Amino acid sequence: MKTQQIVSLGIGLLVAGLLAIVFTNARSRNVSQIGDSTSRNRVIPAFPVNQITSVVVKDSKGTLTLEKKGNAWAVSERAGYPADFKKLGEFLRTVYDLAVVQTIQVGPSKFSRVGLLDPADKTAGEGQTATVLTFKTEKGDEAASLWVGKEYKKEERSQFGTFDSTAGRYVRRGGADEVFLVAEELREATIEPKEWINKDFFKVTKVKTVSRTVSDPAKSWKLTRESDTADFVLADAKPGEELDSAKVSSMKSAFSSPSFEDVLTGDKVPKPADATIVVETFDGFRYETKFGPKNDLGEYDMTVSVTGEFPSARKHVEGEKDEDKKKADEEFAKNLDELKKQLAAEKKLAGFVYHVRGFVVDSLNKDRADLMKGAEPAADAGPASPSLPGLDIPLPAIDGK
Repeated sequence: MKTQQIVSLGIGLLVAGLLAIVFTNARSRNVSQIGDSTSRNRVIPAFPVNQITSVVVKDSKGTLTLEKKGNAWAVSERAGYPADFKKLGEFLRTVYDLAVVQTIQVGPSKFSRVGLLDPADKTAGEGQTATVLTFKTEKGDEAASLWVGKEYKKEERSQFGTFDSTAGRYVRRGGADEVFLVAEELREATIEPKEWINKDFFKVTKVKTVSRTVSDPAKSWKLTRESDTADFVLADAKPGEELDSAKVSSMKSAFSSPSFEDVLTGDKVPKPADATIVVETFDGFRYETKFGPKNDLGEYDMTVSVTGEFPSARKHVEGEKDEDKKKADEEFAKNLDELKKQLAAEKKLAGFVYHVRGFVVDSLNKDRADLMKGAEPAADAGPASPSLPGLDIPLPAIDGK
């Protein structure tokens, strides 16, 4: 073969290889890959993210409303309880940046296949209707509407075989029939109030005293200690009572990182009154918590009330140098300011009933006899929460309008 023929053949093979790569990439591109041609094509081109003061989420089962009141957001379905501003802010930013990955050629007659039917459609089947998000401005005007449909699944391969994973969602703008694929999963689009409430709770440090009061005085108790490093002693110990330090050692970190699952609202919500646990700290905080009886899942309903008394000035040390005094006073003032801020934030927790898991309360909600040496530990009768298997239903093929 001549040299010129060899060169021509080589060039031909190179061109063919390049075309094959381009063709393969074009076919393998999926919803999780956003090309340059679509990265600037937003689903809502002029979304006024900084002017939004209300978000209404609606699906076939109900409605959720998030409203901005002053400088804070609140969840209407939880009696105006503060909303998670960080989560809401990130979600609004996601909607603002929501980019079109692909325009889907599907008309209104096929909306059921991508879960974009009107949630008010009573004839629609399970999973055929959308979750509709309506964004309003301060004057109550509708700024934008986003309809969120089914998840888009793609096949993944691993050493254990193949499986489907979520790679995006089908969406459309309110008032428009055009359907888009987006790379975001938009799992925040839910009417569940507990998913939107601010989960910041109180936090106790430097425990000084812990007490539990119930209707039966024989089961009530109070523990005290002299310093943050000392062990607890039983106040008003009766003859023959000997406190088991191992059983109460965990109470030194009582409510060190409590959490709650939801806020209960409505006139029919009972005020917990089964037991009262009070924790006082060396910093001057007093936390009064009330609990109802443990339910079948080992969970409680509780209220919390926080007060605080702090020294207004530092006790000066005799013979203290001016430089050391200035530094210590500045540190004291800074710490006092932090304590006041913490108190102001935690006082806002009063007036609500919180639903908490058993671990938040169980280590404290013990009878007096259970704290003594020789007592058998109380069994935890709360059953474990059942787990549900995941359901993964593939989307049907979309064959046009």
